[in-house]
Amino acid sequence: CLGHGYFPEEYLDSPKLVESLIEDGCSVDQVAVGNAHMVVLTTEGEILTAGSAQWGRIGNLETGDQLFLEPVEILASETDIGQIDCGKDYTLALTKNDGIIFSWGKNEK
Repeated sequence: CLGHGYFPEEYLDSPKLVESLIEDGCSVDQVAVGNAHMVVLTTEGEILTAGSAQWGRIGNLETGDQLFLEPVEILASETDIGQIDCGKDYTLALTKNDGIIFSWGKNEK
């Protein structure tokens, strides 16, 4: 869920640059993490996710986990996203001007 791709180790014990963001020329405005996923809001307003796809928490209609940060294609036309946040198994995005909230992931009581 860290966006680094595959690592044989189960965890990283020291900070490591998320190189895929540099390679793609992405500048990050915000980052949020859930139990097993990560969400990034770029300075251009694009939302990227990585991690467990269980319960739809990464927002791409995929069933397989994402090892690298990928855009949330359904929100590609939404350029007005101003804030992101995560819960354990869900993700939220808030628009700047209209105050509209988009949500996806586990919808549990």
